[in-house]
Amino acid sequence: FFFPGLQKTQTFKMQRIACLLLGLLACGVVAYDVGAIYFGDWHLDPYNQRRHGQDWTEWELVVNALPRWKGHFQPNLPYSAPGWGPAYPEDDPKNMQVKIDAALSHGIDFFLFDWYWYAETVGAAPFLSGALENGFLKAPNNTKLKFALMWANQDWVDIHPAKRNYASTYRTSNTPDPNMLLIFNGFVNRSVAQLAADYVVANYFSKPNYYQLPTRQKDGSTRNCSLFSIYQMEYLVRGLGTLQATAQMLDYFRERALAAGGCLHVNMMGGTMEDPSWVGALGVDSVTDYGWMKTVGLSTFPETPYEDVASAGSNMWSVLEKKFDALGVPYLPSMSVAWDPSPRTIISDPFENIGYPWGATFHSTPAQFTSALRVARSYLAQRCTAAASSPETSFETGGVESKAKSTVKTCPPLIINAWNEWSEGAYLEPDVAQGFARLQAVGAVFGDD
Repeated sequence: FFFPGLQKTQTFKMQRIACLLLGLLACGVVAYDVGAIYFGDWHLDPYNQRRHGQDWTEWELVVNALPRWKGHFQPNLPYSAPGWGPAYPEDDPKNMQVKIDAALSHGIDFFLFDWYWYAETVGAAPFLSGALENGFLKAPNNTKLKFALMWANQDWVDIHPAKRNYASTYRTSNTPDPNMLLIFNGFVNRSVAQLAADYVVANYFSKPNYYQLPTRQKDGSTRNCSLFSIYQMEYLVRGLGTLQATAQMLDYFRERALAAGGCLHVNMMGGTMEDPSWVGALGVDSVTDYGWMKTVGLSTFPETPYEDVASAGSNMWSVLEKKFDALGVPYLPSMSVAWDPSPRTIISDPFENIGYPWGATFHSTPAQFTSALRVARSYLAQRCTAAASSPETSFETGGVESKAKSTVKTCPPLIINAWNEWSEGAYLEPDVAQGFARLQAVGAVFGDD
């Protein structure tokens, strides 16, 4: 499987067309898609307000964070200008317009929105949906940037902030620990899951800028289908009861997408990626992970050097690629900007290595992050096909689908954690300390391919 990149500039589009029309053997046109995970808890949400009080957003944790050890840089304060920071909420289309423009001008091709659907919210707007539905989809420039969803269907628990005796967000039993301070139950049943599928197909898949990936169909053909990533797939499996029940649910989702004139690409993110039986049993189309803190061990507490994390994480790309190639599905590489969820811990409790949101962290300088991005680009260049696309693999050129051979090289998308996970220290958005340096790094390495 190879994934056609999106044209980042009109020049690149014309290069692709020229390659096709002239039959050139080596145009050298390489397209890299870069996506950034988007966490939408930076606006007023009615569920949050009922829990935490009027006017509460997660910015409260970010701006009030304090250093937890000597040399710990906190708080990470957001850049303050129209479109950025607490004064400019993401559910305002004018503010989202600024974010979209910044993403486009710095080499970002799509946002992968964290998306939530719980039994407790059925019949109302999805939890934390304001950023996507009121901000992004109503921004005047939204169609210029692609978007997709990642169903972050784990339990939503009160870690805003978490006390030291709080039980982890990850559970294996259908009965939650009382210390979890559970707000929304991530173990959904079949009817709730079907409603989620119906909602996604009706409200998102029809959008012209919904991000798609080539997906093998039951008849053996390949079709561009809407990417829908499922985080912690085991939550869906445990809620539905069995792998078979989950496979049936995903088939329902596929049928709904087909009935609406589209198709579904199921991506499994994190969790049980290492279990090979799940890929075939569920009919997964691709696999990825949430970032380097999920694929490599953080060797030093409270902080592991970024160079160590980036080296181990980038080495894992080829390992995971081969592993899932053997299972017939592609691995989509992901990388991390940084990792520091300490703002989600209560400041009065000692910061110890006792599990999320406590635990080891890592931070990057602009130079370190740029270096990691260059390694990512080198990996993609090696993985991309240098030969013409196969006759049976279609791709789009200027809106015209072609099955002719072409010299356009293709790659899987790179997923960056994250655009704005401020309370986990993982963000590309500008801050007071570094300005736009992280976005500029992405633009320098991946802009105008």
